Amino acid sequence: MGKVDNCQVAVVVSLGNEIFCSLAGTVLFLPEVWTKEKQRCDEAGVPDLDQKFQTKPELAIKLVKCAIDSGIEFDFIARDVLYEHNAELTRALDASDQFYVLDVHKDELVFLTEPTFSVPERKGNNGRFPTKIQADIEPIQLQNYIKLLADKNFCTEQIRKTAKDWKSAKVHIVTVWHWDGKEEKACKRTLVITKSEKIKYSLINGDKKNTRTRVGCIFNVADIG
Repeated sequence: MGKVDNCQVAVVVSLGNEIFCSLAGTVLFLPEVWTKEKQRCDEAGVPDLDQKFQTKPELAIKLVKCAIDSGIEFDFIARDVLYEHNAELTRALDASDQFYVLDVHKDELVFLTEPTFSVPERKGNNGRFPTKIQADIEPIQLQNYIKLLADKNFCTEQIRKTAKDWKSAKVHIVTVWHWDGKEEKACKRTLVITKSEKIKYSLINGDKKNTRTRVGCIFNVADIG
């Protein structure tokens, strides 16, 4: 907003398909400064169980788990850019065997081939010994990767039915490896680049064939304020 203002922020999950969309769950996000003031929470009527600070990704995990436990069925989970950068949420969805599509920024780094990681040796006799693992190859930003592509690297796909006709977009699909900087190895992902009115980058925990065939009901995680 560019200024300080009063508002409420909630983490929400919604269910949608080509025709309908509906909220499937929501929870209020409380800033950490609030949860440190019990009297303030009590006066606002915040239940005791909700007075512990929880990040938006942590709240999202609970909403997704609650939806699955309630028997809600969907084809894949979509998430906005905020949640992609949280490895905890990604690992939780991987552990529960959930197929997901996560939007990422154009400056996101990926590897075009699988890297290996090791702690480099110290150079020379001076200085500290390295402690952080490093990849044996350099990653590339998505905005730089797309510059390497030609028109022939994209195919035209029908992505959404509109009131008049099907909406089409140019799509590029490729296997990449993504690393959050903490895990011992990079995770194999499918990168989908979609070009229509704007360029959109998404990472998917499935292979190319699976990516093309998974359509239908979408379970979306986002936040509103």
